[in-house]
Amino acid sequence: MDENWENSQASMSGTAYADMIKSAQNVGFVGGLLVASYLYSKDSSSSDCKNIVSDGKIESLPSDDYEVLSSIDVKFQYLEGEVLALQTDLELYGEGENQFEAVNDLKLEILDLADDLFNASESELGKHPKAWKKAIMRMLKKCQ
Repeated sequence: MDENWENSQASMSGTAYADMIKSAQNVGFVGGLLVASYLYSKDSSSSDCKNIVSDGKIESLPSDDYEVLSSIDVKFQYLEGEVLALQTDLELYGEGENQFEAVNDLKLEILDLADDLFNASESELGKHPKAWKKAIMRMLKKCQ
């Protein structure tokens, strides 16, 4: 991890940004992901309302069964002692103590969903699973 990026993350989490609703704070590479940080804050008087959000992209999955066709968008949310990796199109998340753990957990969730959806017929799927299947087929190609 880039030391400047890590220091920036630490300093941002300890500083009040009352007037800032959403603005880019930093851009860097973390664990092979391109990440841009944002800060969301309701107000300066309530420290539990603040959290840092980063954008990233997944370029590969830990499986030979699927090929990533297009980058998978990820949002990272930093909560007290935990990082969430969110993929909103698939309504999935991964969690961990850091970005690396969170994105690895998310990758496993994506693979589980892909296995279920690629093996399901359209008639077996409801409204939301059909939308997830459509989204995941834009992201992934089954190799077998």
